[in-house]
Amino acid sequence: MDWPVNTLQWDFPLEDLADASELDPALAAFLDAGDSPVVFRFGNDPTRSRGFYEVAAELTARIGGRAVFVTRDGDPIPDALPASIFVTTFVPFSRLLIRSCVCVHYGGIGTVSQCFAAGLPQIVVPLVFDQFDNACYVERLGAGLKMDLHQWSVSKALPLLRRCVEEDDIRRNATMCAERLRNRKPATQLAEWLESKMTAPRAA
Repeated sequence: MDWPVNTLQWDFPLEDLADASELDPALAAFLDAGDSPVVFRFGNDPTRSRGFYEVAAELTARIGGRAVFVTRDGDPIPDALPASIFVTTFVPFSRLLIRSCVCVHYGGIGTVSQCFAAGLPQIVVPLVFDQFDNACYVERLGAGLKMDLHQWSVSKALPLLRRCVEEDDIRRNATMCAERLRNRKPATQLAEWLESKMTAPRAA
């Protein structure tokens, strides 16, 4: 173990404001109208978002499926997307991912943990920082696959997407991650640990 001495490994952060916001009625209607979509979520790099979503649109067509693009405000995306693709700038992932078949994203720990909680296979295309480690952990758990952004193309991504859709082992491992997350630790345990590390202020 290489953790510092005073470290407590805690549960994943799963708060996504789902209780404070309703699912967009248009998105809900889209989800109700057909098969579970692939969710595509690019990172904070507007200079490359159009290219990412252009490939995502072609991947969606190639597998004969549907997709939800979760973009950031101002992200350039392809024009004239087909009706099989829904674009939104915000959605609580805990509501969306349980109705999806795969999530392709940049590897932020919040998105990784929401995919685990939903038992959803994922393809991680990391951009910066801890996202590369997160991608390796997802693949090591067998709950998804990782891919270098510089290789992001239809020819390279399509086999990975098909594996996540079709391979029983990946879907089974993703489900196992969800089962492990159902046993959430009580918040009192964290509070007690924090209190145990606090020291009383010294008298003047």
